Amino acid sequence: MSTLRSAGQADLDEVIPWIGSAQQCRHWAGPRVSYPIDKTKLAEQIEWAHAYPFCLADTQELIGFGQLVPKSEKPSSFRAPDRQTGASRPWIRPRTRILATALGLGQAA
Repeated sequence: MSTLRSAGQADLDEVIPWIGSAQQCRHWAGPRVSYPIDKTKLAEQIEWAHAYPFCLADTQELIGFGQLVPKSEKPSSFRAPDRQTGASRPWIRPRTRILATALGLGQAA
């Protein structure tokens, strides 16, 4: 069963290896994140302190990472390379909308 939970900065250690090229980095993490990803700069580059990071986990395995950010900004989201099927999209979108509303961020995209 998959669960949605708050992310910790330690989760970034598992997420970083999912990005295998500069093109993937730009697509999934956005233009603020440099490639190769520098672990010491990543939290700052994805504006960790100003976002609401979350993870999708399947039992004990991390399978997705995202952030809720103001709608005017592009969020960073990462998916495990072997899980990029889009299967979580119908599951995660309604939950991020609920979470965004609960946190007072308004409507999530």
